[in-house]
Order: sequence, then structure tokens, then C-alpha cells
Amino acid sequence: MKKTILFFLIVLLAFPFPVSAESNIYDLDEMGLQVAIPSEFSVITRDTSASDPIFSNCRTTKSAVIDQFEASGIYLNAISPSFTEEIVFTMTESSLDNFAALSDTMLNITITSLKDQFSAYGFNVSKHEVYHHAQTKFVKMYFSDSANTVHGLQYSTVYCGKAMNFTMRSYSGSLSSEQEATIQQIVDCILFDSPFSASTPTEQTDGFVYTDPQREVTFCLSSSWKEEPLSKDRQFLDAKFISTQDTGCSILYGSTDIWSQMSVAERSGSSREEMNNSAFTRLDIAQAFDIPLSDVSIASYNGVEYFAIQANVSSNVYGLDLSLDMTQLLYFDDGWMYTFQFSGTDTHILYSDFEALLESVEYPAVSIIPEATATAPTIPETIATVAPPSVTEGGADSKLPEAVPAQTKSSDSSSPVLILIILGILAIAFVAVILHRAKAANAEFLDDVPPVSNATVCKNCGQPLPSDSAFCHKCGTKIY
Repeated sequence: MKKTILFFLIVLLAFPFPVSAESNIYDLDEMGLQVAIPSEFSVITRDTSASDPIFSNCRTTKSAVIDQFEASGIYLNAISPSFTEEIVFTMTESSLDNFAALSDTMLNITITSLKDQFSAYGFNVSKHEVYHHAQTKFVKMYFSDSANTVHGLQYSTVYCGKAMNFTMRSYSGSLSSEQEATIQQIVDCILFDSPFSASTPTEQTDGFVYTDPQREVTFCLSSSWKEEPLSKDRQFLDAKFISTQDTGCSILYGSTDIWSQMSVAERSGSSREEMNNSAFTRLDIAQAFDIPLSDVSIASYNGVEYFAIQANVSSNVYGLDLSLDMTQLLYFDDGWMYTFQFSGTDTHILYSDFEALLESVEYPAVSIIPEATATAPTIPETIATVAPPSVTEGGADSKLPEAVPAQTKSSDSSSPVLILIILGILAIAFVAVILHRAKAANAEFLDDVPPVSNATVCKNCGQPLPSDSAFCHKCGTKIY
């Protein structure tokens, strides 16, 4: 890459190019696409003529440059007149067929492997999201190197079995809004030669209202969502809703009577009514989840304030480390904890459906306490003995305070007990249930990789492979 940049620097120093809003069209036959690059960029492709003065001015030959291109999988390289930014197109074969065939949720899961590839080359991915193109989908990732000298934005996709990357790199600091707009404009104008064949039409469903039979909580689900039965081990969640448009995307709802899990002694000096949002802080929630305070915020929907949590669920499937960013909202009222969980973040294409649901939630106006919970049970031993974790506010060694700040003095004595109870409940509800769901979603994703099985996963690096592979195309390990 450095040699390529030097080639362009020499040429551009000798023959400066005027800045223009016009673009030049390039047909990249091997990548199977056509693209427009702003004319102020100096561009070289594998089809650039050997007689082009760019090679003689660099005192090199086309064959020497192409050797480097082939070694790095480069098909287009462009540099700006300022010499501080570079655009690179790369391509390699893929065992997947097309990102457009995968749901946004499944794509978010695959981002883990892409981030691992960046880490292997000393780059850190600071932000990512799924980007929708007219013909396919891209995973959009912002990255920088450990020395903070290279910053970039990469659009990655798979189209017709080809893994392609379209990258803008800045060598003069963080990416500017103009640089981001340039690479997005380039990606938007990409025209793939082969049209993508859409999969079987997805199931269409009407919107409906869900009512919690125990708590009489109601909320509305948008069209293209349906309720799916929960598995038996989900004792703290009441309902699961799955998208019929985006495989693996789900919304989970649950309600838990925290007050009933406290003994009479533990309730002393407090009342059920005092067990609401005001009894907890963002710090308390961060400690319960063992996450940074910055991952907990306050969100308001339909006049109700929630603790909003951004968390990452990870698991290992067939030797592949996969993860998914998820959103969970918590609301405490009258001794109950209500939770809504969405398998994505606010960049997900269906997050608006999740927010519409939250805007429609109606909670009971008066306390509804089941007769079965009238007698207060003791705290389960597995919860009572859990030690509160550290949290990253005020230093890595900060511990849970002896009394959680609250609006009423009487609630201080029971707040630490409540945190322990919530810690136990969240550990089960979020870690056990959501991680279980994520593993199931990961397994579904692997089912979408044609044709992959346990026998066609590289034993060395875990890369899914076509069934007839003799060698792993990622690490070179012999399969048979």
C-alpha cells in the first residue's frame, strides 16, 4: 500500500490535478461492477493501460504495480490531490452468496468476524452499522490504527460470492464529513452487473395488541411481527415477538415482582409503592449489568422514563466467536420491574417498530398483586449470596455503595437488597435467556451459509467453507 501511495505522490507532485465536481466512470469487470470516482482523484485499476504516463512518471511498470495489486486483492486505488486521503477497492472469494439475503440482525452478528480481521491488522473498529444500497447491503465500519495515524471508513459487502471492501482512508486525522460523504456517494453509485434474485417473499402479518394477562400491561405490535412461544427456561420473561421481515430480530417482554422476593425483614421501613424508578440510579443499573456507566441512559416514551441499556451478547458457535449489540429498557413501578429487549441498536432498520411499541405501552393504574405472592418468600440463596460487581465510574475499583441514593430516607435501608435481587434476576433474564436466544439466532445464521456443516468448518480458524473445499481459503489449512 505504501508503495502505491508513493507512486501517486510522485505523479501528483509533477502533474497537479484540478479539483472538479465531475466524475469518471470505471468498469471493474472482475468485481462485476461499474463505479464513478470524482475526477479530482488520480485512479489506477488493473485495466489501466501500460502506456499510461502514470507508470513512466513513477519510473515503474504496470506489471510491478499489478503484482502488488494481486498480492493485496486490490482492484482500484485512488488518491486525492492533497495526498492525505486514499480510496481502495478490494475483493476476494466468499463462501457466502449475498449480504442482501441476510437480515440486518444476522449481518450485525457477522460483524464480529469482520472486526476480528481489523484487529489482526492492528486496527480498532469504533462504530459500525448496516447500510442499505439499492442492490445489496453493506456493513459500514469506522476504524483507526493503534498509532492514531490512519482513520478510515469501510463499506463491506458480499455479492454473487465475492467479498468486497470499499474504503476511504485518511492520513491527516479523523475523517471529515466531506470524506464520509465522498465514499458514501461512491458506494451509492455502484452498479453491479448481475441483478440479485430476491428470496421467497416474507410472511405478511397484521399489527395487533398484546395484553399481559397477569399485569394487564398492553402495547401494540406493528405489522410484520408475530408472537412466538417462549421456551420453558424463560421464567422471567413473558412474551417473545419475532419479525417476519428480518430473520433473528426479536422483541422480548417481561415483568417481575421484585417486592414479593423480599422477606418481611428486608421490607422493613419501606413500602411497595416506594419501589419505583426513583429508588435506583444509572450507576445502580450499570453495576447490576457490570457495564460502563456510559452504556446506561434515560429514555422517555409515552410519558414513562426507562433505564436504557446498550449491551453486547457474545457466544461461540462452531468455533466462531459471534456477538450482537442489543438494547434493553427497564421500568420500575409499585415493586415490579418491567423489561423490553430488542435485538439491535437504534441503527437497526426495525428500531422504529420497537420505539412505536414503547410509545403504545399502557401500565396498570393500580397495583395488581397475585394471591400466590401475598406471602413474602425469602430471597433465594443463589441471589442473596451474589457479591455486587465493580463499575467503571470513579475508577475500576469503585464498589456498590452501602445505601443507594433515593428520594425517600426510608428506602435507603432496602436498596442494597433490591440491587442484589435485580442483579440475580437480570443475570438470569438477560444473560441466560438473551444469550440463549442469541445462540439460537447464530445457529440460524449458520444455516443460511450454503453449504456449511460441522464437517466443512475449518478446524484451525473456524471459517465456514463450501462442502467441497480441500483447503481453507482464509488460513490455508488442508480440510481433507
